[in-house]
Amino acid sequence: EETERTEISGYDVAIDTSNWLYKYMTTTTRFTRKDAYTNGNGVKLPNLIGVPSGVRKLVKNNVRPVFVFDGKPHKLKREEIDRRKKKRREALEKAQDAKDNSVEESKYESRSQKLNNDIIETTKKLLDILDMPYVTAPQAAESQGAHMTNSDKFDAMISDDYDSLVFGSKCTIRKFTKSSDTVEKMSLKKSLDKYNISRQQLVLATILCGTDYNSGVSGIGPKTSIDIVDENDTIEDVLDYIDDDIEDIHEIFNLYMDPVVDDNYPDPKISNPDTEEAREYLKQQGVSISEVDKSLKEIDENSSQTGISSF
Repeated sequence: EETERTEISGYDVAIDTSNWLYKYMTTTTRFTRKDAYTNGNGVKLPNLIGVPSGVRKLVKNNVRPVFVFDGKPHKLKREEIDRRKKKRREALEKAQDAKDNSVEESKYESRSQKLNNDIIETTKKLLDILDMPYVTAPQAAESQGAHMTNSDKFDAMISDDYDSLVFGSKCTIRKFTKSSDTVEKMSLKKSLDKYNISRQQLVLATILCGTDYNSGVSGIGPKTSIDIVDENDTIEDVLDYIDDDIEDIHEIFNLYMDPVVDDNYPDPKISNPDTEEAREYLKQQGVSISEVDKSLKEIDENSSQTGISSF
């Protein structure tokens, strides 16, 4: 459902950090000069311009986050990871071929972004300074975040990845990073009720279409998959109906229905960001302060206002 951004003011949320961070990193690399986010060692850190921009939006909208980082990927996700790496390599090659066209070069370089150790560690450091809590999931951030939404501490999960719904997130906020006054709100209960299916049937339908852990069944899309699970609501019934086998289907089904998650995560809170320390840290990392100054000022102003209102 499309809803006004103001409707989620006061929400406590789990954030799929990789998904959230990519949005700001790709925007930064596409529209900001490289030297603004390259440190003295030549390491590119577009996340350090992206994070203040993203945190500004959270504070401005009075949304209290706990950021969730991905843990070690499940072995069945290797093929999907390799596919993404290939796409990034191809984008990087196109960027190198377009060096005489700065617009094209920036476009393809933005598509080649990846979350390496430098990106992850500097993001965590900046979140510490801005007093934003985070946790590293045992495996997928989507599954950990979805698990957190089913506690009484969280209202929703912020992610553009539909997997959050399949992992059981009770409420998922999409399109939060966009500049629009509206966001997309996905309710798991309403989604299941709309098609009169259970979450188990939703997972089976997703496996038929294809997931991060399998390629799906040829010729079966979303509509057909829902029709199939409507009449065949167990793994065995589905396999009998399609008269075929799906490799690792039981393991994939359990990855969604009973994922590896951690109950040891921080609570959401009203943050007390140290924007002056953030400026110093960003300077040390070679970030052009002119690129983040507006965001840091807004974080400072809105944090003070939120604290006064809450008090």
